[in-house]
Amino acid sequence: MKKINFSNILSWLAILISLSGLYFQFFDVRHKLLFTPLEPSSNGEKKEFYIPLLLKNTGNQTEIILKSSLFLEVKSDNSNQQDGGSFKRFSLTTPPDFPMVLSPNEYKKVVLTGDYREYFFGTLENMENGKMKYTPIIVYDSLTVLLSITYLSKSGIAREEKYSIGFLSFDQNENIKRIDYVPIKLREIDLSNDDKEIISCSIIPQVYRDSCTIDLKDTNSVKENYDKIQMINRILSSKK
Repeated sequence: MKKINFSNILSWLAILISLSGLYFQFFDVRHKLLFTPLEPSSNGEKKEFYIPLLLKNTGNQTEIILKSSLFLEVKSDNSNQQDGGSFKRFSLTTPPDFPMVLSPNEYKKVVLTGDYREYFFGTLENMENGKMKYTPIIVYDSLTVLLSITYLSKSGIAREEKYSIGFLSFDQNENIKRIDYVPIKLREIDLSNDDKEIISCSIIPQVYRDSCTIDLKDTNSVKENYDKIQMINRILSSKK
C-alpha cells in the first residue's frame, strides 16, 4: 500500500491558498452600489419636503458619490400625465453631506431637503434675444419627483442618473395635500455606464439683462418677481 505524503499535500494546499489570495487581491474587483429612498415627510410651516436616502456599498472597492439633488416637475396647462413637463431643482445643488466616500461594506443615510416655497416662485430661462422668460407654476397635482445621483463610475468618469421616486400634489394654498412614493427597495446604480462622458465643464457668472417694475408694497408683485429679486441681490452681493 502506497504511503500518503502529507507534507506534499500541505505544500500544495499552501500554494493553492497563496494563489487564491493573489486572485482576490488583484483580480476580484467588484463595484456594486445600492440605494433606496426611504419614507418621505414634510414640514408645512417651513414649506420643506424631506427624502431620507440610503446608500450602501456592497462591492469590494471604494465608491464616490459626488452629489444628490431633488427635482420637481413643472407642467403647463396642456401637459398630460403621459407627456409630463420640464423639471425644476428644488433642493441644494450639493448638500453638505457630499461628496461622499463609501468604503466596501459601508452604508450611509442622508436626508435631502426640497424647498417647495422656492419651487412655487416659478422658473426663469434665458431667451435667445438676451431677455428672460418667467413661467409661473399653474399645475399643482401629481407632480413627479426625481432623485438625481451623480457618482464616479468604475472607470472614474462622472455620471448622473435620475430616478422617479414618487409624486407630490398641492392645494391652491401651495400646501402639500398628498405624497405618493415608490416602495422602499434597494436598487443598483449602473457603475459601468460610461456612455455619456463629460468632455469639459464651464462656469459662467449670471448676468442680469432684463428689466422689470416691482411694487414692493404689492405681495403678488413681489411673489411674481421673486426670482428676479434674488438674482439682483446675488449680483449686488458679489460686487461688495
